Amino acid sequence: MPELLPALLEYEPDDVGVTAAVRSCDPLRRARLDSSAWDLVLTLHRLRPDLDASLSMAVFDHGMTLGLDGARDCGGYDVAGLLERAHGDPARAAELVASDLPPVDSATAGRAAWCRAPACG
Repeated sequence: MPELLPALLEYEPDDVGVTAAVRSCDPLRRARLDSSAWDLVLTLHRLRPDLDASLSMAVFDHGMTLGLDGARDCGGYDVAGLLERAHGDPARAAELVASDLPPVDSATAGRAAWCRAPACG
C-alpha cells in the first residue's frame, strides 16, 4: 500500500525488510508473485498430492509461505525465496520441493533432515 511508504522513513533504507516492504507495494510485482505462487501450488498438487500444498500469508506481512501439510515437521517454504531458487519458474520450483522431500510413508516418519534446508522452514 503506497500510503504506508512514509512510515518506512523510520527504518534504515538499506534494511532487507524495508526493501521487501517496498517491493510488496508494487502491484505488478505482487500480481506476478501471486500468479507464480498459484501455478507453483497447482503444479505441486499434480506432482506430489501427498504433500497437500497450500499458500498462506501472515496478517500485515509481505511474505508468502508454501505450506506442506503432508510433510512431517516442515514449516514450509518462503515462496519468493523458492521462486528465486528456481529462477522464477513455478514448475521448476515445484520440482525442487518434490525432490527436497521424500514421499511420506511409514519408512520416512519422524523428523526429516531436509526440513532444515535453507529453503525449508
